[in-house]
Amino acid sequence: MRGKTFEHCIIQGPAVLMPIDLEMTGIQHGDNNERNLVFAIPDGASEVVGAIGLEFVAFRHCRFRRIAFCVPPAKVDEWRDALAGRKDIIPPPIGRAPKRRE
Repeated sequence: MRGKTFEHCIIQGPAVLMPIDLEMTGIQHGDNNERNLVFAIPDGASEVVGAIGLEFVAFRHCRFRRIAFCVPPAKVDEWRDALAGRKDIIPPPIGRAPKRRE
């Protein structure tokens, strides 16, 4: 998905999202266990199968239900904190993500 902005929406899964360049502000996650919502993309992976890539996408004041995220290993704790409500914004610089298999 590319170039979309969602405001005051409910994003319903099940789904696994892969942020490439993403803004998230004022979000709420309906699933309470953030440890199960963030998966590390293995270092050196050339592609990710089954994840929905998000490039230049913004979620503002949205609520997520049954949505997980796959991110580089160095970003896992940051994302878990954000989904637990301990951070308000997940900054865009995730880095170059592996290619998604279509």
